[in-house]
This record gives sequence, C-alpha cells and structure tokens, in this order.
Amino acid sequence: MKITQKGSVTPLETTLKNVSDFWGKSKLDFNEINVRFLELFEAHYLEKGRKRNSVAFYLRYIRTMFNDAIDELNTNPARPVIMNYPFRKFKIVGEATKNRNLPIESIRKIRDFFPATKRQEITRDVFLLQFYLFGINIKDLFYLKPEDIVSGRLQFDRFKTDRPYNIFIEPEASRLLEKYKGEKYLLWFADNCMEERKEVRKLRTRNSEYQYKDQRAFNKMINTNLKAIHDKLELNLSVPFSSYFVRHSFSTIMRTDLGISKDDISLCLGHVSPEQSMKVTGIYINEDFARADKANRKLIDYLNKDTKVDDKQAKPPRKKKTSPAVA
Repeated sequence: MKITQKGSVTPLETTLKNVSDFWGKSKLDFNEINVRFLELFEAHYLEKGRKRNSVAFYLRYIRTMFNDAIDELNTNPARPVIMNYPFRKFKIVGEATKNRNLPIESIRKIRDFFPATKRQEITRDVFLLQFYLFGINIKDLFYLKPEDIVSGRLQFDRFKTDRPYNIFIEPEASRLLEKYKGEKYLLWFADNCMEERKEVRKLRTRNSEYQYKDQRAFNKMINTNLKAIHDKLELNLSVPFSSYFVRHSFSTIMRTDLGISKDDISLCLGHVSPEQSMKVTGIYINEDFARADKANRKLIDYLNKDTKVDDKQAKPPRKKKTSPAVA
C-alpha cells in the first residue's frame, strides 16, 4: 500500500499490528479478508474493551488499504487480483462524537479569566491562541518554528493530514506569539524538547520548568489546567474539558452564530479535499485563503463584542421630539 500522507504512518502501523495480533500471523492476503473476518475483528476488539470509535478507526484504515490496492491494480496489472470487496456488505459503525462545543459566552469567560498560577495563565493564553489560529491542534502549535511565519502569515503542513495551512496572524494572536516567543521554536515551551535531544540524551537540559519534552506532556499540562479553569468558572460541561473543545467551538460558533458557510469553515479547519472536508466538517459542525481570513476576523470580532447583538440593534433608540411645555 502506498502512503501519501505523513500523518497516516502511525495509525496505519497501529492498524496493521491490530490485524496481525487478531489473525495470529504477520502476512494476510486481501482475499482472506471477507465480511466474516471483519465481523470477528470488530467483535474481538470490542470484547477486549476498545471503544467503538477506535475499532471503527481501524476498520476504515483496512478499507483504505483495500481501496489503494485496487487503485494500484489499475496501473500495475501484474499485481495479484483481489477477488472480493467486503465493504460492500459490511457497514462500519461508530458512535456519535460527543458535544465539545462552548458558547461564545464561555470563550469570553476564559479570555477574561484571572489565573491563580503561571500554568493557568499559560493554559488560558494557549487556549485563546488556538482559537485565534483556526482551532490549531496542540501538536502543530507545539512544533511550529519561527521560519513558519512568512510575510505575517503562519504557513505549515498539518501533522495529521499533511494539508498545508496558510493563516493570517491577527493582532490578537500576534500579541500572544510575542509573549511566548521562543528561540528554535515559535513558542519557548518547545525549546530543548526531546526532538532536539534525540542524538544526545542529556538530563536537566530545560531552561525552565515550563518547557516540555514533547506535545503530549505539554497537552497533558494544558488539559489539567483547563479542568481547573472549568471548575473555577463553573462551566458545568457534561464531558471533560480539554483542548479539543477549541476546534469544535471555533467551527460551531462560526456556523451557528455567524452563519459562515461550511465551505469556508472547511478551509479554516484544514481538511484535505472538498469531498472529505464537507463530510468531516459535519462533525465539527482551488483554495481561497482570503475567505478563511475574512471568516476568522469575523469570529474574533464577535468574540471581542460585549454582547451578541449587532451594531444596529445596539444603538440606543432615538428620542422622540416633544413640544415645549406650556406655562
């Protein structure tokens, strides 16, 4: 199978390992994977306690391998013929994504939150920076470098999909980037991270207790302190508060509060293709970056408003003229 996206390597390897563990041998012919195989594979990992969405994730990658193998047959007739395609009859079933949306009022509360600790301050600022930068993923944010800023725009390839991002850095984001400006990395949290110490494994190389070895450690700190902020602000969420809320809230507020189209939200979220983006955007509720810039600026202006009414509604009513009082 060909691998076209760097973000696909790890989940593909995980899927292959799970298939191998289930089947009991390292090699498996495509013709051995039939509907019964998929049913048993699904039941096996559900019984082992895997979440349904995790199992559905593996099944989708098996389907992707099938599709890529069939595509290769069209260009390389010498490859063995695949006699069956079980996904015509086997339906991949996942669970509905849990609601991780915050209303604009909650985003404003977080913006105005007064931190009790340095880590809470960092968490508040990183949450807002994610919001200002199209709901950027923590991993992408952590590993950004100064050279990723070109002419006032943040340009990088997303880890998960390898899809290029091109984000205009609004003043609100610029102030936070300057506040946490790093040396080798865009944010100093990643300076001296493990990526820089792969060749020489030295202990105690951090210049600060707030530097982290990788994005997982950084994200763990963020999520721990988001919980503290959640409790302090009494947000009363039904699921644990985490950095995932930014991306969902970003897109949902754009759609429900501001009426921004799904096409433009897809541009902001960095989805891979028009077909995939329209499908995936539903979960979150020829590229023209100017459209994404305009949508993002509209969202930030909305966040900065004190109320949800528009300017016309906010104007005080005009006073009626009255006749002079008669003595």
